[in-house]
Amino acid sequence: MTSAMRRFLIVFALIAAAAKGVFYASFFSNIGSTLSDWTSFGFVLPHQLFYNFVHGRPFQVSIYSAVDAAVGLALNPYAYMNYNVVHIHLTPYLFAPLWALHPSAGWLNGIIVLWNLLGGALLTGIILRRSSPRDFLPKAAFALAVFFGGGLLRILDQMGQFLLFSGPLILGAYAALRAGRRGWFLAVIVALCLVSEDAAMIAVAFAFYIWLCERDKRPFAWTALGFAVPYL
Repeated sequence: MTSAMRRFLIVFALIAAAAKGVFYASFFSNIGSTLSDWTSFGFVLPHQLFYNFVHGRPFQVSIYSAVDAAVGLALNPYAYMNYNVVHIHLTPYLFAPLWALHPSAGWLNGIIVLWNLLGGALLTGIILRRSSPRDFLPKAAFALAVFFGGGLLRILDQMGQFLLFSGPLILGAYAALRAGRRGWFLAVIVALCLVSEDAAMIAVAFAFYIWLCERDKRPFAWTALGFAVPYL
């Protein structure tokens, strides 16, 4: 790497870190206030699901909706209903005990942000180390600067939706694919599908990507389809 490239990477990484530091600090500062839209509306649902899960009412929700019949909660005459009639979430509840250590709106968002940032950074490094070992460091530095400095917060601020837990699992599936670890690949695909049925559709689409673009890995496509399609 030339000295000019090294200087560019350092400056680029510093700018990305500074910019995103401001955005994430602003986001969590707003969550700590009583004025934040990020802790109202749809955020109430995942927060209550975590609360009920660690208090002996797993998968139960008591939100009464008289507006949107499409989500399956409208005019519910009972105190509680099983949320699996709307969406089936399983993998996200692995994080419920961690949330219970500090049960708050800020910490639920914090878990989602940390899971995606740290998991995404680790798996990005693993993928790049395998695919480009000779010039791994500069590529990893640039990729991580883009990863942390990009617009990921615009996705992660989506009201604590459980589908947000799928990000690192998608990267994990790709890392297992590149490593040729079919058993690990299947385990990650299962965990991804169990995030929600929406994520199962992502697994199906990923299988078609493998079939079309990773022809030497086509057995992995059948592995993904073999679980994701029946589950979906």
